[in-house]
Amino acid sequence: LVVSFLPLRYRYVAKQELFSVPGFGWQLWMAGHLGVRRGDKESAARLFARSKRVLSRGVSILYFAEGTRSTTLEVGPFKSGAFQLAVASGVAVLPVVVAGTSTALPKHSWRFTERSFCFLEILDPVDPAGHTVESLRDTVRAAIAERKKALEIESRERVDRDRAVFFSRPYRANTASTCSSLPLRPPARRRAALARASASFG
Repeated sequence: LVVSFLPLRYRYVAKQELFSVPGFGWQLWMAGHLGVRRGDKESAARLFARSKRVLSRGVSILYFAEGTRSTTLEVGPFKSGAFQLAVASGVAVLPVVVAGTSTALPKHSWRFTERSFCFLEILDPVDPAGHTVESLRDTVRAAIAERKKALEIESRERVDRDRAVFFSRPYRANTASTCSSLPLRPPARRRAALARASASFG
């Protein structure tokens, strides 16, 4: 959801199993996103070739470089696939930092658990010229890890401030005054429409 705000034309890389999820997987396929089977070298080779074709059309490719979601706020080790593609194609890497999402939607869950302030920040591009795959990967990871640490702190502080404001609001025990504003009866126009509908079925 957060990466949908990126102001870019892009396709992202996802594990092949997600393409089999009813509804969600069909959308991935129709949008032209790229699937890969983990641990399958032939699948990785097909992804590499297809990714180069996508880049040649001026469309960016979004990699989730850790390959999975972390259970902590720390940035995990990066896979090398995105950086192999960048070095081979001579295309700059645009690091994207996402913070504040771990408390909103924990790993292995589809349930939003608590109020969160999420950040998405685009860092300066990193030119692959003069880099090996490993040095490019480590440079990008270090930049993301440093910025993510600061954004996670800011996210938690904003949540704490918001919670303090919420609990400091005076509680009003007069339920009559709060309930009186509720639309307990539909407007006249809607009541007339409902009456006509019920008459037609009567």
